[in-house]
Amino acid sequence: SNDGGTVELDRIALDWRPLALEADGTLALDPHLQPLLATHAHIRGWSEFMVRLVQAGLVEPGMASAAQVMLAILARPDSQGRPTLSIPLTVQDGILSAGQVRVMRVPSLPIPSPPPGGRLP
Repeated sequence: SNDGGTVELDRIALDWRPLALEADGTLALDPHLQPLLATHAHIRGWSEFMVRLVQAGLVEPGMASAAQVMLAILARPDSQGRPTLSIPLTVQDGILSAGQVRVMRVPSLPIPSPPPGGRLP
């Protein structure tokens, strides 16, 4: 709606090999209709996924290396011994962050300008 609002996410599950993520939290849109996300996530395969982000040109290699080291410090083994992050995952001001680690810039959603009068249909 034009009045804003939030969506409470009881469970988000993503299995996009090598990345596996489960989270809950809140989704909203900022005044420019860009996503704001605040979740608590359990993430596996993040290190391998970071390599893919570098290969795709979405993250600078130096930034990826620094993020991998910092996130590795925070990871703990899950019940099957796999390194797992249990961490806040946020998107704010176009930046995806895992805890205090800035991971990458999130591309802006292509939202058209509102019509004259400023109200969306």
